[in-house]
Amino acid sequence: IFYNQSLDFVNTQYMIGSSLMVTPVLKEGVNYTLAYFPQSAWYELREGALIRASNQTGAVLNVTSHLNETVPTFIRGGHLVAVQEVDNVLRTDDLNSNFLLLLALQYSNTVGTLRNYYASGPMIALQDLNDSNIVTKCFSYNCVYNVMANFSYTPGGSYALALRFTLPNNNIGNEQVYVSGIRISGDWTSSQTEEFALHATQAVDENGESVDIEMSQVSSANSFWINIGSPVSIYPGRTLTFSGKMPSTIIDI
Repeated sequence: IFYNQSLDFVNTQYMIGSSLMVTPVLKEGVNYTLAYFPQSAWYELREGALIRASNQTGAVLNVTSHLNETVPTFIRGGHLVAVQEVDNVLRTDDLNSNFLLLLALQYSNTVGTLRNYYASGPMIALQDLNDSNIVTKCFSYNCVYNVMANFSYTPGGSYALALRFTLPNNNIGNEQVYVSGIRISGDWTSSQTEEFALHATQAVDENGESVDIEMSQVSSANSFWINIGSPVSIYPGRTLTFSGKMPSTIIDI
């Protein structure tokens, strides 16, 4: 993915697909490692905190990881991952069909004062995740949604997020999957992140019907959650549009 860049770290860190980078601590008795971050926007996966902005060159950074903590994992700008709650999950049969979308925005362009970002990634389209159903539906058909996200905002003004779900081959039968929350991470920062929570987010689908939004919740200075009150059913062609207000203290990095 990042050819012709630093080769000093190829044996100490690795990519999962094109979206996630893992930087484990491999030496005994230490709680940090040095990791190379190629030029791109990079965010910490668990909290969404910005590590490198899209306009910053590649750099070697000190990454801390203590014993019994999750291995440091970072999501690359321009990508999104769909995750699920795993409490009391012992195997795939125990998973439900509710997904959280983690958006790692990559800067695209600025038109006037409007800053535009994008992200995309896969989300499995199966409600039943037992082995037999996966073999039947995924080997015979394409059982993965392509999720496209476009985000734009005006500093001190409002933001808009559009999500579109497409399925190349809609022959997987009556499978119901849902989105129950969205985390948005971008290469900005704010000294008053609590403002995200003070402004209600609005949402509609492709038919103009309202989507129940429970609240917007701050995750970090550059990241916030949109919690959906009643999980939204996803189907091919589904489009969801969200809007809200950005903090007045927003600063582009």
